[in-house]
Amino acid sequence: MENRILKTELIPWRKLEPLQPENAKIKSNKSYLSESLLKYGFSMPFYGWESKGKIYAIDGHIRKEVLSEMDDVPEMLPCTFIKAKNRKEAIKILIEVFNQKHNKFDSEILAEMIEIEDIDVTEINIESVHVDGERGEGKKENKNAFFVPDCLYP
Repeated sequence: MENRILKTELIPWRKLEPLQPENAKIKSNKSYLSESLLKYGFSMPFYGWESKGKIYAIDGHIRKEVLSEMDDVPEMLPCTFIKAKNRKEAIKILIEVFNQKHNKFDSEILAEMIEIEDIDVTEINIESVHVDGERGEGKKENKNAFFVPDCLYP
């Protein structure tokens, strides 16, 4: 097994670049996340991949969005850097390792991202899960969102 964790350090979190489309995740847990951040503070680092002087968010897209709407957030927050040989591998890690059941990908956006990045779906473990309700921004949700099991919390 390969250790992919390179380092953890404080970074200017507002400069994190997106690695996935903005609307890739169904934002159903924004209010929960906001309440959690207010109650417990920033307790889990961003996860990032560094390439050509930029840091791309592998995990923390929604946290960054929620934090940017809050007051009194420190300019520097911790980021754990993950080793990936290229963008394609970083996205595979994002999809398979960091996608969690409470924060699913929108199926159409995930399919588009996989196609654009030319990722062979046989190389990742994807299950189809039925999702009810509305998307976070008041739009009707696609009933078949993808869920990729988390490596720690299936």
